[in-house]
Amino acid sequence: MLYAYADLRRSLRYYWYRADKAAWLFTAFAATIVGGLVLGLQSVFTYQDARRLRERAFHNESLACLARNVYFEARGEPLAGQFAVAEVTMNRKASRLFPRTVCDVVYQQSWDPVRKRLVGAFSWTEFSRWRRPCTTTAIRRSSRARSTSTRATSGPTGQKKSAASLASAGTCSTNSNSGTEPDLVRAPSPNSKREA
Repeated sequence: MLYAYADLRRSLRYYWYRADKAAWLFTAFAATIVGGLVLGLQSVFTYQDARRLRERAFHNESLACLARNVYFEARGEPLAGQFAVAEVTMNRKASRLFPRTVCDVVYQQSWDPVRKRLVGAFSWTEFSRWRRPCTTTAIRRSSRARSTSTRATSGPTGQKKSAASLASAGTCSTNSNSGTEPDLVRAPSPNSKREA
């Protein structure tokens, strides 16, 4: 066994000294380049997938904020009024004078010198608690106004949420105690979007 190992080492050494080293170096160099390109492409595709997931989550969060704003600001209005609220929100987002995201526009606060306190840009954001929408008609109407207003400003994935997915996202439920009273829900703070 020891002799066979020594013989193998001797034959490999002999082959190495006789072989054309330029071909071996070229093969090693080409393998290194190809391996680097493969790893680079893999990292680029991984980064793009992660970026798409982040954009999709951000887009869904923006749609939820817009639907919440349409519902609580204009739930008793006809569809044109709900559309107007959605349009005001999107126009503020497009302006350089307002925050850059839909959720920041909805929860924006400014100092009111008369009341001597911070007030919300939309009245419903000033409450610490608000009722969830519990009728499918209200959800359908706010969803229709939201999808109409976001048609021109669709996100990178172009996805639209249906009324069923809006309801499943936690915007509608009834109180388990009475069955007729809607739940009171703690309103998200304006800073909760930045902390997440």
